[in-house]
Amino acid sequence: MTGVRVVARHLPRAYPATPQQLLMREASQACGIQKGITRADLMTAMKTCIPEFYRKRREEEDGNC
Repeated sequence: MTGVRVVARHLPRAYPATPQQLLMREASQACGIQKGITRADLMTAMKTCIPEFYRKRREEEDGNC
């Protein structure tokens, strides 16, 4: 049997998302960022929508205190 190799490996272990990852996931969903989005749409969302999302979120947190 030449040329055949078998490699046994484990799948990556699932781990809990960090608060920063959860917040970025929420922002990307709110801005419509998803797999398959065009580069131009992604750049527009990153420049306009994401900063606006974080600004509104910061204002909500400041208002609750």
